[in-house]
Amino acid sequence: MTDDRDRMLPAEDSEGGDLDEFRALVKAAFEQALSSGKSTWEEMTSAVLKNRLLNLTQGQFTESRYGSPNFIHLVHKVPDLLSVTSSKPPFNLRINSAAVSSKEIKVDQGIPPLVSAGTFAPLTEKDWRKARIRDDLWRAVLDYASGETYVLDIESGHARPGTSNDSNLPLAPTVSSDAVASWRNEFIESLALPVAEKFAEELRVWKAGKGRQSDLPHSVRGLWSGFIKKKVSGILFEWFDRLGESPPKDLIQTPNSRVVPPAEAIQEVVHTRQLRDYIIRAIRVMTYEELVQVTLPASVMLRASDQESR
Repeated sequence: MTDDRDRMLPAEDSEGGDLDEFRALVKAAFEQALSSGKSTWEEMTSAVLKNRLLNLTQGQFTESRYGSPNFIHLVHKVPDLLSVTSSKPPFNLRINSAAVSSKEIKVDQGIPPLVSAGTFAPLTEKDWRKARIRDDLWRAVLDYASGETYVLDIESGHARPGTSNDSNLPLAPTVSSDAVASWRNEFIESLALPVAEKFAEELRVWKAGKGRQSDLPHSVRGLWSGFIKKKVSGILFEWFDRLGESPPKDLIQTPNSRVVPPAEAIQEVVHTRQLRDYIIRAIRVMTYEELVQVTLPASVMLRASDQESR
């Protein structure tokens, strides 16, 4: 009988996309962890690594691009770069540190992260009304009525209902009915006095009921929509911060969100890393006279200063 784990291993003649491209993405993800100052940057779970790859590629990373049915199958294709140090989920991975630090970057120097981790442009009240929280995360926070326990899935990087086999996966921060009831009270208190007085009775009935948006006066439904989205996004940002990870780039989706073709998003990461490596090699052989002629953008100097102050 075949061991279930064999299904996770790539066949010897397996074909797929450019594994050098995948290696470059993996190195970029670990370099991001290194630049953040983590002492254990050489190790992360398969779920964390995949989440970083999704962030780096603006959500466009997929195993199928490299001919693999799942993420751990793809990891096993690059044993020269990654070691799998546990036999069952969540799989613990360790990078060959020489691939990142010895030839390309010194551990004590660090590099600016390729993606500004956890930063989102501020939204106006109008933006919040039109914005969407990614469906799986929205449901994981607000689906308190079903009694489901949600977890962060290793393979997909998405939140889903947990099973008895998911005891090691991060639990999603599902709120309680009492918490949402307190939000309704807070929302009413946040309304301008003329609005609160005009709709006092309707708001009282809504607050005491099930809190359905359709039960609100039309003129304040948009305000409630923006209010609850801000609450949910705040909970999710705090959750990812506790996990020590950047929130997904698509956590908040707006009508103006840029959809990047997979090839463009992935190649942008790969080419950025290749260009940085080339510049580092060039700087190492430059003379003093050549170095003093180098000009750097102020934003780069600021990021470098932030790195040193950590």
